[in-house]
Amino acid sequence: MFRSVVAELPADAPRVALHSVVVLATGGARGITAEVLRELARPGNTLVLTGRSTLPEAEPAELAALADAAALRAHFIAEVRLGALAMKPGEINRHVQALLGLREMRANIADFRASGAAVEYHAVDVTDEGSMRALLDGVYARHGRLDGVVHGAGVIEDKLIADKSTASWRRVVDTKVVGLLLLQKWLRPESLKFLTVFSSVAGRYGNSGQGDYATANELMNRICEHLRGRWDGRVAVSALCWGPWGPTKFGAGMVTAETEAKFAAKGVTLVSAAVGRKLFADEISRPAGGPVEVVCGAGPWERHEAEIGAWRERAPEPEGPELGALLGTARVLDAGRGEQVVALCLDLARHLYLQEHVIDATPVLPAAAALEITAEAAATLWPGWKVVEVREFRLMKGVELKEPARALRVLVSPPPYGSSEGFEVVAALQSELAAGRFITHYKGVVRLEQQLPAGERIVPRPHREKSLTVDRAYGEWLFHGPRFQVIEGFGGLSQQGAGTAVRSTHPSAWLRGVPADAAGWVFDPALLDAAAQMAWLWARAFRDESALPAKFGRVVRYAERFPERLRMEYERIPSDDPTLIRANVVFSDERGEPVMLIEELESIASAALNRLGGSARTAIDA
Repeated sequence: MFRSVVAELPADAPRVALHSVVVLATGGARGITAEVLRELARPGNTLVLTGRSTLPEAEPAELAALADAAALRAHFIAEVRLGALAMKPGEINRHVQALLGLREMRANIADFRASGAAVEYHAVDVTDEGSMRALLDGVYARHGRLDGVVHGAGVIEDKLIADKSTASWRRVVDTKVVGLLLLQKWLRPESLKFLTVFSSVAGRYGNSGQGDYATANELMNRICEHLRGRWDGRVAVSALCWGPWGPTKFGAGMVTAETEAKFAAKGVTLVSAAVGRKLFADEISRPAGGPVEVVCGAGPWERHEAEIGAWRERAPEPEGPELGALLGTARVLDAGRGEQVVALCLDLARHLYLQEHVIDATPVLPAAAALEITAEAAATLWPGWKVVEVREFRLMKGVELKEPARALRVLVSPPPYGSSEGFEVVAALQSELAAGRFITHYKGVVRLEQQLPAGERIVPRPHREKSLTVDRAYGEWLFHGPRFQVIEGFGGLSQQGAGTAVRSTHPSAWLRGVPADAAGWVFDPALLDAAAQMAWLWARAFRDESALPAKFGRVVRYAERFPERLRMEYERIPSDDPTLIRANVVFSDERGEPVMLIEELESIASAALNRLGGSARTAIDA
């Protein structure tokens, strides 16, 4: 297994002079390759740039006046509507991006020349051997030598491997790998000072949806190791494994919303243009013989490798580390296609609360506990982020424990989009029906951010139509055992809702073997269940029906830890469906500051459920 190590370089390390040099840069007119070449754009230096596109000197005046993508897109749409142009929407978008790319190239070349460098640009396919040989022969004929090479050409077409076409795979891999193979074939190493390739952390550590891109970069890394040995240490060979970049001088950088969310979720910092230029200049000015593969950018590289190695070592074990209160000794597994799995086991001996949530003589996992399990799984997978909300959390099929234990898993999709402020993942709580076949019990969307949001101060509302005592609620109407009995008083009930006093809980009260000083919940499942209990009680008081939760529309937490005593405001939402009880619920502290909000809690009401009232029983082996 490869390991990344920190290599401190002495402050007085020798540097190779990079004056009066001829440098070839594939893909050098755009993106991060162009950005770092500003370090070489100085009087006396010659930059030979290649790109796939033919570069016109200027664009038509009517297009040059359109400043951005939106203006260009609007122009072409208008042309299509007038019949002057025949383009589909996708073709318009591609044409706009191509024009913006040409603008970036012209701007970079002009900037290089303004800095004093001599610049050549050649439209070349780096995978075509005849074109590459002619290019290099021409450079040696015109300049007599080639001092440095920067192989920055690359193609990104992110998709899961199952969805990749052969042509797309070849475009991504061949541009980097075949391009490098042709370069080394026709280069004359006797005059070469440095060769550096632009690789990626995706090649070393992997990244969802970038199987082809990761393959291409890791192959380049290995080829560079071979070249260092073949050239006997006379050429400084390096593979710069870049992390994701922020904006460049004339471009948007490497980051899309999707890749930014994925990297940010792993604690990876974006490389700024200034930092990237300095890293590049430092690496190409080092003498030959140094490390070949260099990770460029801040991130938890060593920890990531250690976690991967540790997982492989313990994967055969039946149990993993403590991941969360309800998760317990769960395992994190790779499900493929970018998905991850948190595998756990519910057992009556540890999960004591299950013995107090019994329907028709069978312990049933409460929806509130299912939501907490899902939130804990997301918090485990992205430890540097905070779970701030769960939304559209729906019951598909209840989880019954007809045996003393039952295996479950939380299947978590990769983040489809996001930003440095936050991202969302889809998570499903499942069990296995047969080998490789799973049934989904609950499904929802989990949002993670850097900070918890702030809520609005709560002003309690009076509810005076009906009164209710705690004894009657838990002794006659509800079926929940002592661990769920967190409603401590009713301020009254009305057609509009109810106001109650509730208390929070700690995992040590719900689970065997959890110490009192252990970390608390993400969302307190007892409080979530208290909201569902209130729907049951409201339905019983005003309809003589009982109700079980089917959906949490949106649950938001505003505090890391909940105070022991809280107020719960249950505000009913009218519904045209007579079987549906809908409400918003907010929990606040003694000052009225919100600590948790539930929007659109939906419960299914039925008089048949009244049979469960008063069936609460004391926990077994408590």
